[in-house]
Formats: sequence, structure tokens, C-alpha cells
Amino acid sequence: MDNKISIDELNYAIDQCREGIVGADFIEYHFLEYASQELTKKARITEKPVFVKYFSHEEAIGIVLNFFKSLGVEEWYNKAKSILLSQSKDIGISIFNYSEVKNKNITDENGIMMYAPGCNIESRIESNEEGIIKSKVPKSHIRIAKNSRYLCAQHIFDKDKMTLDDINSIVHEIAHCFDITNDWEKIGKRNVIAEILPFCFEAMLNNYLLENKIADEAVINCLKQERIGDVVRHARYVYTVANLMNIQEKDGEITKEGIDKFLKANDIHDINYVRDSFLDVIDSNYDFDYHAKYLISGLTASRFFELFKKDKTLAIENLKKYCQCLLDGEINEETLKLVDFPNDDKKIRETVDNFIDYSKGSR
Repeated sequence: MDNKISIDELNYAIDQCREGIVGADFIEYHFLEYASQELTKKARITEKPVFVKYFSHEEAIGIVLNFFKSLGVEEWYNKAKSILLSQSKDIGISIFNYSEVKNKNITDENGIMMYAPGCNIESRIESNEEGIIKSKVPKSHIRIAKNSRYLCAQHIFDKDKMTLDDINSIVHEIAHCFDITNDWEKIGKRNVIAEILPFCFEAMLNNYLLENKIADEAVINCLKQERIGDVVRHARYVYTVANLMNIQEKDGEITKEGIDKFLKANDIHDINYVRDSFLDVIDSNYDFDYHAKYLISGLTASRFFELFKKDKTLAIENLKKYCQCLLDGEINEETLKLVDFPNDDKKIRETVDNFIDYSKGSR
């Protein structure tokens, strides 16, 4: 146990994590424990070389729209088109928390919110007297419709040097539009699965880019490894918090002795890893669900994509039904079956093993 780690701070962080868990009754806690443990111990984060290919603004928009069109779902294509073609010279993304906007009547000619709340992002934005953030430079943003209640990082793109990462981000954020609900009471329940849909779209986009020779296999593998790395990093956080919670529940509080006993029982000897993991928990926003949703979504999307490869029509039809269920607030085990969520021990083991193979480049 690293002496630089404060036991008091660790106990406080785990108390806060525990209080903040909303979770969902359709997600088995042991699924998170098992998946996070296996990915933490066995998955590999591969540092792949970065393949950079630049696209103009028009090329990037064309790729995104053609991708959505290729799925054959008119409502998805039309929504993506309405968002993207409302942009001017540049493109960016800002999904914002509508409930925090003070003047909810400020919209553009398409009825899209003009301003979004947030913290200062370098010199690009400034706050007016109402505390509403307004862009200082002529950058347009993908502004999600007025009923959006989501808050995420703001993405700014260079119109002349857009990359596949940028295109991936655009598709990811637009996908959030397809299952957004107005009912605030349903948000907490769906938060833990909120990234499943965008992750599924990312997987389908990679397939589209490869099939249409927009990117070769080496580039696609690079993009996949980047996402796999993200999922594994979130898994490590979930694994650390879950085990610290177990220690706290068993012993009444986290102690140096309890941690040393856990590390020995699990054959964990990398002191740097332990220190960094614990510091991540102490320095985090204590949001267990936030990290859990990326773990859940990464594993579920990998299963959905296997279905997509076998039967594209069925997979897309299921995804349409899944979107509608979330819009209607019907969030349960039956809903998750539509995206082939691993809901039993056999599927969980199979999914985790396959994901680990992906991380090692074995699949």
C-alpha cells in the first residue's frame, strides 16, 4: 500500500460513490464486478500508431450523411440531415443540459437552441449577463434539439482538417438524439445504459468506412483499439471502486490492512497501478454510474455488432425498437435483449472473453 494514499480520503471517496449510484434494476451488479475484474486483469490497452487522414468539411458531412442513409432508416437519416445541414462554415458539437438554460426561448430559425450553459473553454466562449455561454468565434455547433437534457464536453472541429476521429464523434453525438426523452424522471434510470446506442453506431460506422474503402483495415483497427482502451480504463475504475466498497462493507471501513489483504488475495503486485487506481478514485467526481455505463456499453455494442454482421436487417430493426423503447420509458430486460445485452453468466463470460481477444488483436 502506497503511503501517498490517504485512507481517510479513500473512505470519503467510496462513501460518495456509494451514495451517487443510481444504477438500474435490470443490470446485475455481479456483471459489473466480473466484467471489470476480467478486463482489468487480462485486457490489453494497445498503443497503436496514429493514422491521420484529413477530410474537408464537405467531405466529412457527406460521409456522415451517406453512412446514415446506408442504414435504411429514414427517420435517422432525416434527423442527422436536419442537424448537419443547419450548420454554416464550421462544425462542432454541444449537447447541453436544457434545464440549466435560463432563457429557453432563444433559438435559431430551425428551433434549435442558440446558446448552451457550460464552463469557459479557452477563449472560444464568453458568458453574458444571464450566465449563458455564447460562442466568440464563427463556429457553428451541432446543437441538439431544445428538449435535450444531456450535458457533455463540447467538441470544436477544424473545417479544413477533419479526421476519422471527428467523423466518429459526430456520429456518436447525433446518435444520442435518437433516444432522448423529455421525461426527466426517466433519465436517471437510463443513465447507466446511455452510451449503448452511440457505441452501436460507432461499430456500424467502422464497418461502413471499411466496406466503402474510406479507411483500410489498419486504420479501422486503430479506431477500435482507441475505443477498447477507453472501455478498459473505465473498467479499471469500476473494478477498483467495487472492491473498495466490498472492503468497506466487510470491515466497516477501508484500512491499510484490508487493502493489503485484498492485493495479496488477488495477486496484484504492481504498486504504480494500485497507486494510480486509488488516486483516480480520490480525484474523480465519485460517479460510479458514469464509468459503469462505458463498460456496459462497450461490451453490449460488441455483441450487437456480431448480430449486425450476421443479419444487418434484423440488427437495425432491433436498434429501431430499442430507440423507441427508451423514448417511451420502457427500460427493462426485454428492451436490452434487442441489443443482445449479456444478461446471463454464459453470455457475460463469452462477451468478456471476446472483448479481451479484441484487445489483444486476436479477432
